[in-house]
Amino acid sequence: MSLKVGNSFLMCKLSLAVCGALMVTGCGGGSDGESPVGSVPSSYTFQSSLVCADADLNGVCSDLEKRIANVSMHAQLRQYDGAVLTAPPGFELVSPFTTLIHSEMMFNPTVSNDLAQAKASLQRKLGDHVGVNFSSLDTAYGPKDKSNVLLKSLKKAQTDGKQRAYTNIAHALDLMIEHQTLDLSDVDVSGIASRHLQIDSDLVVSGSQAVPQLSGAKSVALNRASGQIVFLTADDMVMQIDSAVRNKSVTLIGDAEPEVNSGLTSIRSHDDHYGHDDDDDDDDDDDHGSGSGGGEVEVKSNEIVQLVPALDGVQAYKVYKPTAYVSPTASDVCNDQGSNGVFLARLSSSSNNAEKKAFAIDTYSSRSGGELPPVIKPTPAVDPSANQSCMNDNFASVLPLLQSGSLLAVKGSSSSVGSQELKLLSADTLAMKSLRHSLKASSPQIFPSYDESEVLVIYGNHPLSSNVASEVVNAANLSTKMTIDKINLKTANIVAQQQILLGLEDNKLEWISNSAQQKELGGLTVDGAIRHMATSADGIVSAITTENSLYIVDNMKRSVLVHQTLISSAINFLYVLEDKVIAVTSSGVDYYQFRNISGPALKVGSQLVTKELLKKWEDSGNSSWNSTNLGYILSQTGTESSISDKFKNVNLSFSPSNATTSSGITGVNVSGLERGEWLTFYKAL
Repeated sequence: MSLKVGNSFLMCKLSLAVCGALMVTGCGGGSDGESPVGSVPSSYTFQSSLVCADADLNGVCSDLEKRIANVSMHAQLRQYDGAVLTAPPGFELVSPFTTLIHSEMMFNPTVSNDLAQAKASLQRKLGDHVGVNFSSLDTAYGPKDKSNVLLKSLKKAQTDGKQRAYTNIAHALDLMIEHQTLDLSDVDVSGIASRHLQIDSDLVVSGSQAVPQLSGAKSVALNRASGQIVFLTADDMVMQIDSAVRNKSVTLIGDAEPEVNSGLTSIRSHDDHYGHDDDDDDDDDDDHGSGSGGGEVEVKSNEIVQLVPALDGVQAYKVYKPTAYVSPTASDVCNDQGSNGVFLARLSSSSNNAEKKAFAIDTYSSRSGGELPPVIKPTPAVDPSANQSCMNDNFASVLPLLQSGSLLAVKGSSSSVGSQELKLLSADTLAMKSLRHSLKASSPQIFPSYDESEVLVIYGNHPLSSNVASEVVNAANLSTKMTIDKINLKTANIVAQQQILLGLEDNKLEWISNSAQQKELGGLTVDGAIRHMATSADGIVSAITTENSLYIVDNMKRSVLVHQTLISSAINFLYVLEDKVIAVTSSGVDYYQFRNISGPALKVGSQLVTKELLKKWEDSGNSSWNSTNLGYILSQTGTESSISDKFKNVNLSFSPSNATTSSGITGVNVSGLERGEWLTFYKAL
């Protein structure tokens, strides 16, 4: 039974995607005044611009983000005539007014990302003074004349602003509230100092997120377009962790993956004719036997063992294997029947996601990202609704090379028992290409380069004379570009500026040229044995862990950006995003945000107050659980005065008041000035 579908299905899916995009950008007719969702009044000139997902909240639509299908699941952004317009996840339109609502949700520490509170705050501080009703501006475009005035002010926010896009918007909103106007044409935006901090690499916001479903997870992978971590639980649940900075959990995907029942009731061991027409199952051909009389093994269903998300965030590549062991049938092609192999299907196999939860990494509130999802039992086995498939007994795993339109498969080789090879599959059709690369040893480390043009294959610590030296492989034709002449190589990544970053057995990092000369360009010594290494999508930043430490390095300058004590050393997977490092353990995730730490001191300060910071203060020997200010705690825990001084006016009062150790602290009252008002709010720890 083939699981492939016709072109009509794919065209229908494409048409739906186009229709959805048009609805988000608001194409269609409209009326004057406040327009309904999805309408496109001709006077709203910004509607001609593209809406994309801004998953990493950097104010730019990257090429990867443009490939995300369900834009409204993420922060949304459009750029028009120099203005940056945004909207929170879930909004069906992106306008100048949604930009103000989104900014208030992101930067007002008392709003805590709540839509109703953000609209109420804006109504009281701005709407009542300028004649705008914010209560409906998450679903309507707003008055035309005021929208056009606001659009010009948001353009000025970017042209005259001195910070990043979102912080420039927040500064402009502060000025609108101060001057009680939407029109900033006569306001000196660049000359008035912003109250918003913009800290990069001089400070780290770290914390933990409990995700108990990661215990025993079969597969963990990063969607490089959305920054979401997708994992398959021990109970075959598909779940996601949102890495964007938010203040509470979001509802996403948490469905049981089906077993595969392809209709093939038996698989014959070592059958060289597998996949061809051969109805003679009773012959005595030795090729059909397994040393026990040529018996057949009945395989009723298979299980998923790996899941790799597609860049669109809607589909995934799923590797299935039998639930009971059978000897694989040697094959170098995609067969026309079977249930073992790689399938391209929807990320979630069920459309009923209403009661399932995902996790959101939370650098604002306490250690937990909010309500934990319920433990849901897997659904009964059904056929997967696969769009495409490559059925083959021999796949071990796949690695995404999706920007170049390929999957790299690690596959058992038919030329030698027990050996493995690399093969390329089309990312769209899963057609297997004839190219192959034989691996020199089983189960090596395999790391695609940041731009996916090359693949680094690391065999570990082998003498050069053993012919298993690590190698750089061309991802397009699977030919060996070069071998790496290091006998003490532990791990490595291909990084920016035509370099390879090596992690060596003698606790050293070394940058060499990615060329036949392998010229040594620089090096660093770390505090212990190197365990993990990962690199950002642009190749500029890498993260390295030892037993106790995290090192974040700049590959352009070959220098350390951050040296931080690890929250947990039991790391299973390590990822580097644009502004943070994420370490996945068997019980949750630890995050280390080292860039784009922005907002007013009260908001950023509330992010910085974590259990980890209080424990570090306690370990310094200078802690006191009476009232204090955050600037003092930071100065006592190694933060430079140029940074810690910015938080001297963020006052802290710990709860309970009789606590004597950091472990006894359950929360903190954070107080300070916010837009001229003295505010106090509670943060649970």
